[in-house]
Amino acid sequence: MTFQKGHTCNTIHGLNGHPLYGVWNSMMHRCYNYEDKGFNNYGGRGITVSEEWHDVETFVKDCIQELGWKKGLQIDRATNSEGYSLYNCQFVTASVNCCNRRRKNSSLKYEGVRQSPSGRWCARVTYEGKTYPVGTFDSPEDAVTARNQMIRDNGWPHKQQPLLISN
Repeated sequence: MTFQKGHTCNTIHGLNGHPLYGVWNSMMHRCYNYEDKGFNNYGGRGITVSEEWHDVETFVKDCIQELGWKKGLQIDRATNSEGYSLYNCQFVTASVNCCNRRRKNSSLKYEGVRQSPSGRWCARVTYEGKTYPVGTFDSPEDAVTARNQMIRDNGWPHKQQPLLISN
């Protein structure tokens, strides 16, 4: 599927009223429409959509049956440098999703902990290719402590990393 100025699509799937149709349409535009405001952060960086998900019916089916989509959740790529696919996507709350953005000048250099636009600190753990949100916290120290506790509680391997704050 290509998106070009003036291009119209014939809709035969009957899904254009479904909430996931908007998710799919936005995802496709971000990745393939160079005029989309988000293109530079997605398609312009090489982020693509898996061939299977170019078909909206397959995308909707996978989101509901395989990824557990529920109304109110947002699509998230577990690995932000990789594209949209069944194996790299999950559905998360808005507060978790805001923590998953790339940071140009993050002052915190600790794996799995990021500062959200609201100023709160978000923690998550990625283990065996799956991302687990830990939560949001008032300080980076609280986020690191909670993240470490989740890793210990689940018996996952973990190398303690020092908390580094750059100047």
